[in-house]
Amino acid sequence: ENKTYVLNIGTDVIDIRARNRMASGFTLAFSTGDSIDRGIIKGRVFDDKPEGLMMFAYSLDGINADTLDPSKIKPDYIMQTGKDGKFTFSNISWGTYGIFAVRDEYRNLIYDKQIDQFGVTTCDAAISEKTPLVEDLWFRLSAEDTTKPFLTKVQPVNRHHLYLRFSEPLDSASFSGAAIVVEDSLTRKPVNILLRSLERYDSTLATILTSTPLDSGKVYRLTIENVCD
Repeated sequence: ENKTYVLNIGTDVIDIRARNRMASGFTLAFSTGDSIDRGIIKGRVFDDKPEGLMMFAYSLDGINADTLDPSKIKPDYIMQTGKDGKFTFSNISWGTYGIFAVRDEYRNLIYDKQIDQFGVTTCDAAISEKTPLVEDLWFRLSAEDTTKPFLTKVQPVNRHHLYLRFSEPLDSASFSGAAIVVEDSLTRKPVNILLRSLERYDSTLATILTSTPLDSGKVYRLTIENVCD
């Protein structure tokens, strides 16, 4: 009773003859009561491929916004972006909403980390009878990085010079304070490190200079800890 229902047809819909997409999403609202919710939220996603992105709106009323997890909870309202990246949530109820832009690869209506790109805006959207319209919410998409960096290669250049290659760019401050140990793998005798540096234009590459000369007849082990991407 007294509920507004919203039917959204997204831009994934295509015609049979030429497989043309809808230019923008279509919304049809109806109510089981004597009035229809009038809240509107508008915005745009700026991206190289802005069409057909999923826009998720989550009601924040009655919950701690910091506990909202889009990877587990499905949105209260859904809309897709049009060809120009624009979107409109219409006929939604008064309240405060967290809005997310998601390139929902699996079309499962949740955010899959490291699979889906996502975007957030600078603030939540609050609509009320006095402020029924919120617009100009802007988004850019990015991919969340949850993969830890790791050492992929150690290359000795000469008896005092090593190149280190990592799986992804490193944070220079963390590299400066990282625990780095080079040791003889048989005797566990450490090699004294004189200097360490991260390449300025390629932070996947680092240089280590040792004061102890390396012996080409020995096998060495390098361990690095407390470094982050």
